[in-house]
Amino acid sequence: MLAGIVTLAHAIGAHVIAEGVETNAQLAALSALGVDSASGYLLAKPAAPEHFPLPRTTDPAPSGGAGLHTTLQNLLRQLSTA
Repeated sequence: MLAGIVTLAHAIGAHVIAEGVETNAQLAALSALGVDSASGYLLAKPAAPEHFPLPRTTDPAPSGGAGLHTTLQNLLRQLSTA
């Protein structure tokens, strides 16, 4: 079933990302199926909030975006007015 999903996604030009990869066996199987990218505990351990790559802000944003990076706040603002 997963192979079919990967094939379908590639057929429409989508980039396939597998999430929740925890073992080398999972990564190898996903790679064999043609998955483009992966994320999960095997590849990157959870980080403390202070190590999160985007600085946090308290500026309010539409749709409850307070605390989001200003770039994401601007995107939300643009989407809400489109």
